[in-house]
Amino acid sequence: LRESEVPYPGVSTTVDVASGTLAEPIVLEPAPGEAPIVGGPMVFDNVSHWTIRGLTVDLRQVSASPGIDVRSTLEATVAVRVEGNTVLESAGPGIRLGLFEDLVARDVVIRGNFVRGAVGSGIQIIRSTDAAVLDNIVEDVTCTSGEFKLQSGIVVILENDGTEIAGNTIRALRVCEDGPSMNHVQGIRVRSS
Repeated sequence: LRESEVPYPGVSTTVDVASGTLAEPIVLEPAPGEAPIVGGPMVFDNVSHWTIRGLTVDLRQVSASPGIDVRSTLEATVAVRVEGNTVLESAGPGIRLGLFEDLVARDVVIRGNFVRGAVGSGIQIIRSTDAAVLDNIVEDVTCTSGEFKLQSGIVVILENDGTEIAGNTIRALRVCEDGPSMNHVQGIRVRSS
């Protein structure tokens, strides 16, 4: 991507978008010497062998979530890399991998990203196999609203076999206001995995 006078509106793939291969992944990144801003969510649905690298996703002007969303609705997502991105002010998770369905993501790496100002969780992993969440910085995550006040730097839920979480920094989590039910403030939350 090249710089533009206004932020890009976001990215949304469809079922017809090509996938790369292990030897030749599709890479979405800034052009050399450029610093483009993506001003809307980036949704990667049913793609494999993609790399999303070095982008800034700034959601301060829109109420959108997640900032970067890698999910599977038709078949398992394989070998996606989300590396070195900055995600600012997402209305939900800054980076999300997976959906609440039977499909899983395999061999996905989320590495070296900076997530600030997400709601509920900075990075959320749902149903993955052999995923790696490495060396990310997550800060200033705010609480969800509703009955359960949830706030976590990294959340891993539902059947995540072989997922590795290492070298991440989670800071500046705020205490949730009292709610009618349980409040959860955790750096890393692993549930049913």
